[in-house]
Amino acid sequence: MPTPRALTQEPLAGVPRRSMLARFWGVIPIVVAALLLVLRAWLHVEPLDRLTVVAAEPADPPGATARAGSLYIARGGPVIVGYQSPGEARLWFAGNEMHGSGIVRARVLLSQGAAPLRFAGPPGARLLWDPVGRRGDPEYVPASSLSPEPPASAALRP
Repeated sequence: MPTPRALTQEPLAGVPRRSMLARFWGVIPIVVAALLLVLRAWLHVEPLDRLTVVAAEPADPPGATARAGSLYIARGGPVIVGYQSPGEARLWFAGNEMHGSGIVRARVLLSQGAAPLRFAGPPGARLLWDPVGRRGDPEYVPASSLSPEPPASAALRP
């Protein structure tokens, strides 16, 4: 009968040692998750950064950055569009103008496709919407629904 081995003895001849992969198996998912979060942060684009910076107009609030482009409407119908701003801001969307601070929104009837948009607001302001068919609190407009080009040449898709 073989004698029991002490834990500090060398492994038996012919028995492979534990590989590095097996030794750190529990840490690998945590490292992968951290790398994915870093990659997402690196690739993330703020929605307003997708719009073109344009010259300020006299009606724009002082100190506001003006941006213009297009917003893609996937389905025609009533859309609630607006913004959330810590200070005075101005939004012109498909012929409707809104201005003020805080949460400002308006209901607009639109057909499917790209609609013109011009927004002048302070840092920290965000565009909001309720797409066609959605109810409830407004949500932030995603960067994928915005284009820096005018509606005629905007390359937007659902």
